[in-house]
Amino acid sequence: MRGSAPRYGDRSHHRNRHDGRTILIRMVWPARTCLPSSYSVGGRPSYPSGMARSPNSRRSNNSGRRPPNVSSWIPKRHPSETLDSAFYRRCHQIEREIINRVSYEKRFNEQNFDSGWAVEEIIRDALREMLPRRYPVQAASVSDSKGYSAGDCDVAIFNDFWFPVVKSGPTINSRKVYLPIEGVYAILEVKQSLTIKSLEDAMRKLVACHRLFRPSSPYDRLVENDQRSACNHFVSNPLYSAIVATDLGGGLDRDKAVEHFIRVNQLLQRPDVVHSLCILGHGTIVWAYQPNLATDQTKVENLTPATFMGEDRFAELIPVYGQTGRATRRFMN
Repeated sequence: MRGSAPRYGDRSHHRNRHDGRTILIRMVWPARTCLPSSYSVGGRPSYPSGMARSPNSRRSNNSGRRPPNVSSWIPKRHPSETLDSAFYRRCHQIEREIINRVSYEKRFNEQNFDSGWAVEEIIRDALREMLPRRYPVQAASVSDSKGYSAGDCDVAIFNDFWFPVVKSGPTINSRKVYLPIEGVYAILEVKQSLTIKSLEDAMRKLVACHRLFRPSSPYDRLVENDQRSACNHFVSNPLYSAIVATDLGGGLDRDKAVEHFIRVNQLLQRPDVVHSLCILGHGTIVWAYQPNLATDQTKVENLTPATFMGEDRFAELIPVYGQTGRATRRFMN
Protein backbone atom coordinates (compact mmCIF):
# COMPACT_ATOMS: atom_id res chain seq x y z
CA MET A 1 0.00 0.00 0.00
CA ARG A 2 1.23 3.46 -0.96
CA GLY A 3 -0.09 6.93 -0.46
CA SER A 4 0.94 8.29 -3.86
CA ALA A 5 -1.50 8.41 -6.74
CA PRO A 6 -1.07 5.69 -9.41
CA ARG A 7 -0.07 6.45 -12.94
CA TYR A 8 -2.57 5.89 -15.75
CA GLY A 9 -2.46 2.26 -16.86
CA ASP A 10 -0.06 1.33 -14.10
CA ARG A 11 -2.06 -1.22 -12.11
CA SER A 12 -5.66 -1.89 -11.21
CA HIS A 13 -6.64 -0.37 -7.90
CA HIS A 14 -9.57 0.78 -5.85
CA ARG A 15 -10.08 3.25 -3.05
CA ASN A 16 -10.86 2.36 0.53
CA ARG A 17 -11.78 4.94 3.18
CA HIS A 18 -10.39 4.32 6.62
CA ASP A 19 -10.11 6.82 9.49
CA GLY A 20 -10.79 9.73 7.18
CA ARG A 21 -7.84 8.87 4.86
CA THR A 22 -7.99 7.60 1.30
CA ILE A 23 -5.72 4.59 0.81
CA LEU A 24 -4.88 3.06 -2.57
CA ILE A 25 -4.88 -0.73 -2.47
CA ARG A 26 -2.95 -2.30 -5.33
CA MET A 27 -4.05 -5.64 -6.71
CA VAL A 28 -1.69 -8.59 -7.23
CA TRP A 29 -2.16 -8.88 -11.01
CA PRO A 30 0.39 -7.21 -13.30
CA ALA A 31 -0.78 -4.14 -15.20
CA ARG A 32 -0.90 -5.90 -18.59
CA THR A 33 -2.81 -8.94 -17.37
CA CYS A 34 -6.32 -9.37 -18.84
CA LEU A 35 -8.87 -12.18 -18.96
CA PRO A 36 -8.84 -14.18 -22.20
CA SER A 37 -12.01 -14.72 -24.21
CA SER A 38 -12.08 -18.40 -23.21
CA TYR A 39 -12.71 -17.30 -19.62
CA SER A 40 -16.21 -16.07 -20.49
CA VAL A 41 -19.43 -17.89 -19.61
CA GLY A 42 -19.71 -21.18 -21.48
CA GLY A 43 -15.98 -21.45 -22.28
CA ARG A 44 -13.36 -23.75 -20.82
CA PRO A 45 -11.70 -22.23 -17.74
CA SER A 46 -8.14 -20.95 -18.23
CA TYR A 47 -5.90 -18.87 -16.03
CA PRO A 48 -4.05 -15.69 -17.05
CA SER A 49 -0.29 -15.58 -16.72
CA GLY A 50 0.85 -14.66 -13.27
CA MET A 51 -2.37 -15.80 -11.62
CA ALA A 52 -1.84 -18.64 -9.18
CA ARG A 53 -4.13 -21.66 -9.34
CA SER A 54 -5.58 -22.90 -6.09
CA PRO A 55 -4.99 -26.50 -4.90
CA ASN A 56 -8.73 -27.13 -5.14
CA SER A 57 -8.72 -26.35 -8.85
CA ARG A 58 -5.87 -28.78 -9.46
CA ARG A 59 -7.70 -31.55 -7.65
CA SER A 60 -10.93 -30.90 -9.56
CA ASN A 61 -9.12 -31.08 -12.93
CA ASN A 62 -7.24 -34.24 -12.05
CA SER A 63 -10.25 -36.09 -10.64
CA GLY A 64 -11.67 -36.83 -14.10
CA ARG A 65 -15.21 -35.86 -13.06
CA ARG A 66 -17.55 -35.08 -15.93
CA PRO A 67 -19.43 -31.77 -15.94
CA PRO A 68 -23.15 -31.89 -15.07
CA ASN A 69 -25.73 -32.30 -17.80
CA VAL A 70 -27.27 -28.83 -17.59
CA SER A 71 -29.73 -29.56 -20.41
CA SER A 72 -31.69 -31.75 -17.99
CA TRP A 73 -32.29 -28.86 -15.56
CA ILE A 74 -35.86 -28.14 -16.64
CA PRO A 75 -39.06 -27.52 -14.63
CA LYS A 76 -41.24 -30.53 -13.98
CA ARG A 77 -44.91 -30.63 -14.87
CA HIS A 78 -47.24 -31.09 -11.94
CA PRO A 79 -48.65 -34.62 -12.20
CA SER A 80 -52.20 -33.75 -11.17
CA GLU A 81 -53.26 -30.28 -12.38
CA THR A 82 -52.44 -27.15 -14.31
CA LEU A 83 -52.63 -23.59 -13.07
CA ASP A 84 -56.14 -22.97 -14.40
CA SER A 85 -57.49 -26.22 -12.95
CA ALA A 86 -55.89 -25.41 -9.59
CA PHE A 87 -57.56 -21.99 -9.53
CA TYR A 88 -60.85 -23.61 -10.56
CA ARG A 89 -60.62 -26.02 -7.62
CA ARG A 90 -59.78 -23.15 -5.29
CA CYS A 91 -62.88 -21.24 -6.40
CA HIS A 92 -65.04 -24.28 -5.68
CA GLN A 93 -63.45 -24.64 -2.27
CA ILE A 94 -64.17 -21.00 -1.45
CA GLU A 95 -67.75 -21.47 -2.67
CA ARG A 96 -68.24 -24.38 -0.28
CA GLU A 97 -66.78 -22.34 2.57
CA ILE A 98 -69.17 -19.48 1.83
CA ILE A 99 -72.16 -21.84 1.78
CA ASN A 100 -71.14 -23.38 5.11
CA ARG A 101 -70.63 -19.99 6.77
CA VAL A 102 -73.92 -18.66 5.41
CA SER A 103 -75.74 -21.76 6.67
CA TYR A 104 -74.32 -21.10 10.14
CA GLU A 105 -75.52 -17.49 10.03
CA LYS A 106 -78.99 -18.56 8.88
CA ARG A 107 -79.39 -20.74 11.96
CA PHE A 108 -78.95 -17.61 14.06
CA ASN A 109 -81.48 -15.84 11.85
CA GLU A 110 -84.05 -18.43 12.92
CA GLN A 111 -83.51 -17.19 16.47
CA ASN A 112 -84.39 -13.59 15.43
CA PHE A 113 -80.82 -12.58 14.76
CA ASP A 114 -80.28 -10.54 11.59
CA SER A 115 -77.88 -12.41 9.29
CA GLY A 116 -78.17 -10.21 6.19
CA TRP A 117 -75.14 -8.03 6.84
CA ALA A 118 -73.13 -11.03 8.01
CA VAL A 119 -73.71 -12.77 4.66
CA GLU A 120 -72.55 -9.66 2.81
CA GLU A 121 -69.38 -9.53 4.92
CA ILE A 122 -68.71 -13.20 4.15
CA ILE A 123 -68.87 -12.46 0.41
CA ARG A 124 -66.61 -9.42 0.76
CA ASP A 125 -64.11 -11.40 2.81
CA ALA A 126 -64.00 -14.16 0.15
CA LEU A 127 -63.39 -11.60 -2.59
CA ARG A 128 -60.56 -10.01 -0.60
CA GLU A 129 -58.93 -13.42 -0.39
CA MET A 130 -59.10 -14.02 -4.14
CA LEU A 131 -58.36 -10.57 -5.56
CA PRO A 132 -54.95 -8.87 -5.59
CA ARG A 133 -54.35 -6.37 -2.80
CA ARG A 134 -54.54 -3.43 -5.21
CA TYR A 135 -58.33 -3.96 -5.51
CA PRO A 136 -59.93 -3.02 -2.17
CA VAL A 137 -63.35 -4.53 -1.45
CA GLN A 138 -65.88 -2.70 0.72
CA ALA A 139 -69.51 -1.69 1.10
CA ALA A 140 -70.13 1.87 -0.02
CA SER A 141 -72.38 4.36 -1.76
CA VAL A 142 -71.37 5.49 -5.24
CA SER A 143 -72.05 8.85 -6.85
CA ASP A 144 -71.01 10.75 -9.97
CA SER A 145 -69.64 14.23 -10.61
CA LYS A 146 -73.07 15.59 -11.52
CA GLY A 147 -74.48 14.94 -8.04
CA TYR A 148 -76.42 11.71 -8.71
CA SER A 149 -76.10 8.64 -6.49
CA ALA A 150 -77.10 4.99 -6.83
CA GLY A 151 -77.36 4.51 -3.08
CA ASP A 152 -75.74 1.94 -0.83
CA CYS A 153 -74.05 -1.02 -2.57
CA ASP A 154 -73.22 -4.32 -0.90
CA VAL A 155 -69.83 -4.77 -2.61
CA ALA A 156 -67.77 -2.12 -4.37
CA ILE A 157 -64.32 -2.92 -5.80
CA PHE A 158 -62.52 0.41 -5.90
CA ASN A 159 -59.23 1.87 -7.13
CA ASP A 160 -57.95 3.80 -4.12
CA PHE A 161 -54.54 4.39 -5.74
CA TRP A 162 -55.86 6.81 -8.36
CA PHE A 163 -59.11 8.04 -6.80
CA PRO A 164 -59.78 9.42 -3.31
CA VAL A 165 -63.04 8.71 -1.54
CA VAL A 166 -65.68 11.46 -1.58
CA LYS A 167 -66.40 10.97 2.12
CA SER A 168 -64.80 8.53 4.54
CA GLY A 169 -66.85 6.57 7.04
CA PRO A 170 -66.79 7.30 10.79
CA THR A 171 -65.00 3.95 11.35
CA ILE A 172 -62.80 1.73 9.21
CA ASN A 173 -65.61 -0.82 8.70
CA SER A 174 -68.41 1.69 8.22
CA ARG A 175 -70.80 1.36 5.27
CA LYS A 176 -71.21 5.15 5.14
CA VAL A 177 -68.41 5.59 2.61
CA TYR A 178 -69.03 7.57 -0.57
CA LEU A 179 -66.99 6.62 -3.63
CA PRO A 180 -66.75 8.32 -7.04
CA ILE A 181 -68.08 6.07 -9.77
CA GLU A 182 -65.02 6.85 -11.92
CA GLY A 183 -62.82 4.81 -9.57
CA VAL A 184 -65.15 1.81 -9.17
CA TYR A 185 -64.22 -1.37 -11.04
CA ALA A 186 -67.21 -3.50 -10.07
CA ILE A 187 -70.49 -3.41 -8.14
CA LEU A 188 -72.08 -6.54 -6.64
CA GLU A 189 -75.41 -7.01 -4.95
CA VAL A 190 -75.66 -9.85 -2.42
CA LYS A 191 -78.95 -11.65 -1.77
CA GLN A 192 -79.31 -14.18 1.01
CA SER A 193 -82.47 -15.70 -0.48
CA LEU A 194 -83.23 -14.96 -4.14
CA THR A 195 -86.84 -14.32 -5.13
CA ILE A 196 -88.35 -12.54 -8.13
CA LYS A 197 -88.71 -9.36 -6.07
CA SER A 198 -85.19 -9.45 -4.63
CA LEU A 199 -83.79 -10.22 -8.10
CA GLU A 200 -85.51 -7.15 -9.58
CA ASP A 201 -84.40 -5.01 -6.62
CA ALA A 202 -80.78 -6.04 -7.17
CA MET A 203 -80.98 -5.41 -10.91
CA ARG A 204 -82.56 -1.98 -10.28
CA LYS A 205 -79.60 -1.01 -8.08
CA LEU A 206 -77.01 -2.23 -10.62
CA VAL A 207 -78.72 -0.55 -13.57
CA ALA A 208 -78.77 2.72 -11.58
CA CYS A 209 -74.99 2.34 -11.12
CA HIS A 210 -74.53 1.82 -14.86
CA ARG A 211 -76.55 4.97 -15.58
CA LEU A 212 -74.36 7.23 -13.45
CA PHE A 213 -72.12 9.60 -15.39
CA ARG A 214 -68.90 7.61 -15.80
CA PRO A 215 -66.52 8.80 -18.55
CA SER A 216 -65.23 6.00 -20.77
CA SER A 217 -61.54 5.37 -21.36
CA PRO A 218 -60.53 4.45 -24.94
CA TYR A 219 -59.50 0.86 -25.53
CA ASP A 220 -56.02 1.90 -26.77
CA ARG A 221 -55.30 4.23 -23.88
CA LEU A 222 -51.69 3.81 -22.74
CA VAL A 223 -51.52 5.92 -19.60
CA GLU A 224 -53.74 8.53 -17.98
CA ASN A 225 -53.07 11.30 -20.53
CA ASP A 226 -51.88 9.37 -23.58
CA GLN A 227 -53.74 7.30 -26.14
CA ARG A 228 -52.92 6.09 -29.65
CA SER A 229 -56.11 7.20 -31.42
CA ALA A 230 -59.33 9.07 -30.84
CA CYS A 231 -61.59 6.07 -31.53
CA ASN A 232 -64.15 5.65 -28.74
CA HIS A 233 -66.04 2.62 -30.07
CA PHE A 234 -64.08 0.27 -27.80
CA VAL A 235 -63.50 1.04 -24.11
CA SER A 236 -61.08 -0.21 -21.49
CA ASN A 237 -63.02 0.58 -18.30
CA PRO A 238 -66.45 -1.08 -18.37
CA LEU A 239 -68.23 -1.21 -15.02
CA TYR A 240 -68.68 -4.86 -14.03
CA SER A 241 -71.99 -5.70 -12.31
CA ALA A 242 -73.20 -8.96 -10.80
CA ILE A 243 -75.72 -10.46 -8.41
CA VAL A 244 -74.54 -13.08 -5.91
CA ALA A 245 -77.27 -15.15 -4.22
CA THR A 246 -76.49 -17.67 -1.53
CA ASP A 247 -79.75 -19.61 -2.01
CA LEU A 248 -83.13 -19.67 -3.76
CA GLY A 249 -86.30 -18.77 -1.91
CA GLY A 250 -89.98 -18.05 -2.33
CA GLY A 251 -90.60 -21.19 -4.38
CA LEU A 252 -88.28 -19.91 -7.12
CA ASP A 253 -86.29 -22.57 -8.96
CA ARG A 254 -83.02 -22.07 -10.76
CA ASP A 255 -84.31 -22.05 -14.34
CA LYS A 256 -87.04 -19.50 -13.59
CA ALA A 257 -84.56 -17.20 -11.87
CA VAL A 258 -82.12 -17.38 -14.79
CA GLU A 259 -84.88 -16.87 -17.36
CA HIS A 260 -86.24 -13.82 -15.54
CA PHE A 261 -82.71 -12.40 -15.34
CA ILE A 262 -82.38 -12.76 -19.12
CA ARG A 263 -85.81 -11.29 -19.87
CA VAL A 264 -85.17 -8.18 -17.79
CA ASN A 265 -81.78 -7.63 -19.46
CA GLN A 266 -83.44 -7.80 -22.86
CA LEU A 267 -85.34 -4.63 -21.92
CA LEU A 268 -82.11 -2.71 -21.25
CA GLN A 269 -79.70 -0.84 -23.49
CA ARG A 270 -76.32 -2.49 -23.97
CA PRO A 271 -74.42 -0.21 -21.53
CA ASP A 272 -76.98 -0.96 -18.79
CA VAL A 273 -76.94 -4.78 -19.02
CA VAL A 274 -76.16 -6.60 -15.77
CA HIS A 275 -73.18 -8.81 -16.48
CA SER A 276 -73.72 -11.88 -14.33
CA LEU A 277 -75.97 -13.79 -11.95
CA CYS A 278 -74.34 -16.27 -9.56
CA ILE A 279 -76.39 -18.64 -7.40
CA LEU A 280 -74.02 -20.43 -5.05
CA GLY A 281 -74.35 -24.19 -5.20
CA HIS A 282 -76.32 -24.00 -8.47
CA GLY A 283 -74.39 -22.14 -11.13
CA THR A 284 -73.59 -18.86 -12.86
CA ILE A 285 -74.97 -17.21 -15.98
CA VAL A 286 -72.78 -14.85 -18.02
CA TRP A 287 -72.88 -13.36 -21.51
CA ALA A 288 -71.00 -14.46 -24.61
CA TYR A 289 -70.96 -13.60 -28.30
CA GLN A 290 -70.08 -15.28 -31.57
CA PRO A 291 -66.99 -13.68 -33.17
CA ASN A 292 -67.24 -15.87 -36.29
CA LEU A 293 -70.76 -15.94 -37.67
CA ALA A 294 -69.91 -18.89 -39.91
CA THR A 295 -69.58 -21.26 -36.93
CA ASP A 296 -72.35 -23.15 -35.18
CA GLN A 297 -73.92 -20.84 -32.60
CA THR A 298 -75.39 -23.70 -30.57
CA LYS A 299 -71.93 -25.00 -29.55
CA VAL A 300 -70.35 -23.33 -26.52
CA GLU A 301 -66.82 -23.82 -27.86
CA ASN A 302 -67.62 -21.44 -30.75
CA LEU A 303 -68.55 -18.61 -28.35
CA THR A 304 -66.30 -16.03 -26.71
CA PRO A 305 -66.93 -14.44 -23.29
CA ALA A 306 -68.30 -10.91 -23.54
CA THR A 307 -66.06 -8.36 -21.82
CA PHE A 308 -68.16 -5.32 -22.82
CA MET A 309 -64.96 -3.71 -24.07
CA GLY A 310 -64.53 -4.51 -27.77
CA GLU A 311 -66.59 -5.84 -30.63
CA ASP A 312 -68.98 -7.60 -28.26
CA ARG A 313 -70.43 -4.15 -27.44
CA PHE A 314 -72.15 -4.28 -30.83
CA ALA A 315 -72.67 -8.04 -31.29
CA GLU A 316 -75.61 -10.18 -30.23
CA LEU A 317 -75.25 -11.31 -26.63
CA ILE A 318 -75.87 -14.98 -25.90
CA PRO A 319 -76.58 -16.18 -22.32
CA VAL A 320 -74.33 -19.03 -21.22
CA TYR A 321 -75.04 -20.97 -18.04
CA GLY A 322 -72.39 -22.87 -16.11
CA GLN A 323 -73.81 -25.31 -13.61
CA THR A 324 -71.78 -26.07 -10.52
CA GLY A 325 -69.79 -29.26 -11.06
CA ARG A 326 -71.10 -29.78 -14.62
CA ALA A 327 -70.38 -28.65 -18.14
CA THR A 328 -71.24 -25.17 -19.37
CA ARG A 329 -74.16 -24.92 -21.76
CA ARG A 330 -76.07 -22.33 -23.69
CA PHE A 331 -79.20 -21.53 -21.70
CA MET A 332 -81.68 -20.34 -24.33
CA ASN A 333 -82.11 -20.64 -28.09
